[in-house]
Formats: sequence, C-alpha cells, structure tokens
Amino acid sequence: SCPSDRTGVARGLYADVTLRRAVNKTYPVFRGRAVQSDLSTEGGRLEFLRSTFLSEGESIGGSPCRMQIYPPRHTIALAEAAEGEGLAVNPKRFDTMLSAVEVHRHGGRGSDGIGGLYMWGVTEADPERDVVDMNLVDEDGGGGGGGGGTRGFSL
Repeated sequence: SCPSDRTGVARGLYADVTLRRAVNKTYPVFRGRAVQSDLSTEGGRLEFLRSTFLSEGESIGGSPCRMQIYPPRHTIALAEAAEGEGLAVNPKRFDTMLSAVEVHRHGGRGSDGIGGLYMWGVTEADPERDVVDMNLVDEDGGGGGGGGGTRGFSL
C-alpha cells in the first residue's frame, strides 16, 4: 500500500490556507501504477477491479472499504461491481480506502466507450484525513467537495 506519510502530506495541504482553497480532496495512489479501463461498461469495471483493488486481496482482506473515484460518475456502479466480486464496500464505516483517479481520457471529455487511464491506490483508513473528505462528500451529496479543484497525488 501507499506509504503512511500520506497523512502528513494531506495535513500539510489542509494547513496551508491557499492550498486548502485549491485542494478539497486527496486521492493517495501508487506511484507508477496506471490501468487502462472503460468504467462505463460492466466488463470494463470488472477488468479494472481485477487488475487493481482485487489484486490487493491480502492487504484488503475482508475489511470494509470505502471507494473514492475521480471523476465520481462511475463510483456507484464500480462499488456495486466490487460488492459483486466480494469486497465489503461501506462509505461510512471502513478500515481501508480504495482510491482511483482518471489521469487521461481517451477521445476527450465525455467520450464513454473509449475509456481512460487511471492511477489507483489502497491505503489504511485515516480517521483524521478521511473524516475531512467525508464531510466534503456529505455537503454536496457525493462528488468531491465544494467548488474548488480536486487534485490527486502519489506517494
């Protein structure tokens, strides 16, 4: 999984007033691990899960997980597919955070059916950092926080 230093990085981002305005959510991902997938299709979601989160089975075990996906439009379908594959997905009570960030969209914005390139990560839940993110999700009904930008980082 990602180094535990991610909490320090997230705290540093939120402690700086200027950065806090620009960054409203963090997505810890593995450095150098990217997966090509089309999350708009059932087959694409299953392929993505099997080559990412399900491949980390030992580190996840049977613990409840929360998924944070950017952009969030495929989060519900991906969580349902993950549950169908045996992952315990629970957005409020979780021990493990599963993160995925689309870093490139083939065919341009809104081109479903072509897919994108995703970076992903599996980390132990951090109540301090993850509660901040949970509050942002609750405020806007899910989808990444208020009006500021969303940024991913890798450790």
